[in-house]
Amino acid sequence: SGLTVLNLKEALKQLDFLRDFYWRIIPVDLDKFTALAALYEESGYVIIADKGFKFDKPVQACLLVKSPKSLQTPHNIVIAGEGSNLHVLTGCTTAPESFGLHVGISEFYVGRNATVTFTMIHSWSKASHVRPRTAVLVEEGGRFISNYVVLKPATSIQTYPSIRLIGEGASAVSTSIVLGSENSKIDVGSSVSLESKGSNCRILSRVVGGGASETIVRSSIEALVDEVKGHTECNGIVISGNASIVAIPELKAKAKNVELTH
Repeated sequence: SGLTVLNLKEALKQLDFLRDFYWRIIPVDLDKFTALAALYEESGYVIIADKGFKFDKPVQACLLVKSPKSLQTPHNIVIAGEGSNLHVLTGCTTAPESFGLHVGISEFYVGRNATVTFTMIHSWSKASHVRPRTAVLVEEGGRFISNYVVLKPATSIQTYPSIRLIGEGASAVSTSIVLGSENSKIDVGSSVSLESKGSNCRILSRVVGGGASETIVRSSIEALVDEVKGHTECNGIVISGNASIVAIPELKAKAKNVELTH
């Protein structure tokens, strides 16, 4: 009770209001991958927690690539109503015979005093190219917690979620845990925009560089108003002579009374 889980096509037919959240915070023309996703959109999942919804178990969703030479373009929408508490546990994986391109569009809407925890565990094949595009909007007192985990090699991964804290006291914690292996090229991170008084964030990365992997970890925190705080932290260890890790932290202050640290 209080939880709706549908695929995108069914949800758009059944829920008239969903159109207001569909391609709202990710522009179709953001880059060539968003355009590709819009052109070849398959479906995706829609998860909606009603006002006050709380449950001690996660909602699980999984995306599987099985066909060879695949293009996978899901569009996912997660909406957490006022005061709700939602944990989404999801993974993306590929069958051994599969290879191709994954372009997943994900939009998160965290309501007033709601908490969303999103845990993504990637298990790609060696021949996969991965280009998710994610945006998050957090209202007053809301909290968004992201755990992004890469444990298997892929040809390339590039993801850079954009999180906007638009309500007073809104907060976010974005953590990337990456095991670089074989010849993978991995480019991950997050950006957070602090747009309201009392908003705060942390962007954390933990990277192990193995094989001949190349890992880039990015973080950007932008303070647009007074009385906000942001912290970014990059930790990595190289365990192979052929691996590399690059950390690119960025702090932007556009107001006087802010606290940004690295």
